[in-house]
Amino acid sequence: MIEIISVLLVIGILSAVAISRMVFSHQDVDNTARVEKLKTQLRYAQSRAMNTDEIWGIEFSGTSYHLFNGGNVSNTVHLPGEDSVNISLPSGTSITQTVSFDKNRGRPCTDAAGTTPATNDITLNVGGKTIRIVRNTGYIP
Repeated sequence: MIEIISVLLVIGILSAVAISRMVFSHQDVDNTARVEKLKTQLRYAQSRAMNTDEIWGIEFSGTSYHLFNGGNVSNTVHLPGEDSVNISLPSGTSITQTVSFDKNRGRPCTDAAGTTPATNDITLNVGGKTIRIVRNTGYIP
């Protein structure tokens, strides 16, 4: 009888822990997925810059962002898999920054024309998560 009560108690505790993790982690999972998607999109811009001999980048303007090429933020381009040119950032996130990539080595620059290489790592805070672009290499961990 004591064994049955002990097993039921352990099952109850494990169930409570599992349910609490399911209820409270949806937002975190969603934010993590959005951050990983944005990292992939930044890598896409970097790859296009190195393979097309043009400056490519992403401009963040408040609560949205878009891909551009030719060193001009007005030359918007659809990101693969997106229905709209402008993509919304997670709620509560606001970024005003331009990240472009050098066409020769894929190094990050802080201007649309790609003439000002980043002097420090670029850090973007998205949905409580951090994206870092390493200054000299463009590596996005």
